[in-house]
Amino acid sequence: MPAGEQGVAEIRELTRQLGEQIAQRTWGRVQDLHVEINPDGHVAVHGRVPTYYVKQLVVHAVREVVKTAPVTLHVAVASVRPLSVGPDQRQAGSEPVTVAPA
Repeated sequence: MPAGEQGVAEIRELTRQLGEQIAQRTWGRVQDLHVEINPDGHVAVHGRVPTYYVKQLVVHAVREVVKTAPVTLHVAVASVRPLSVGPDQRQAGSEPVTVAPA
């Protein structure tokens, strides 16, 4: 397998592992979960959770899989899905959070 294809395969596998670990650690309580990994190793996690506790579990799950990579969480804490959210109706907890390596 060429180096470029191998790198893509490794990113896909790591993305799959992160998704599974997050789902397992949070008991599947992350809605609209989406994990992205850039070629430079930066991890971005997107989704919605019902509580700040579950958001913290997401952080722990990510750190169990990737110890030192930079991670940005785009995880909103919201118990009810809004029909539409305008710029003046942002929900608390929806701001991106960058997690420093341990």
